[in-house]
Amino acid sequence: MSMEKKRRRRVRGKKNTKTIQRMLTLRVVAVRHPQTREFHVYLTNVPREWMTPEQIRISDTARWLVELLFDHLKNECGMKK
Repeated sequence: MSMEKKRRRRVRGKKNTKTIQRMLTLRVVAVRHPQTREFHVYLTNVPREWMTPEQIRISDTARWLVELLFDHLKNECGMKK
């Protein structure tokens, strides 16, 4: 059993709420955009085994489009809260 799993179990069993400090591993990914040939740099916590740099670029682009859609709905279509 890994140390991380042990820590999770121990934390779940406690009834007191305390601040838990965990080390967060971040990954810097630089990808050259296929059309503009510019480098785009991303900071992510997604492990290397899960996503390639190109997949990170594509998912970030999709996420940004969703953000723009919600902004449009909120501000232009009157769907505030």
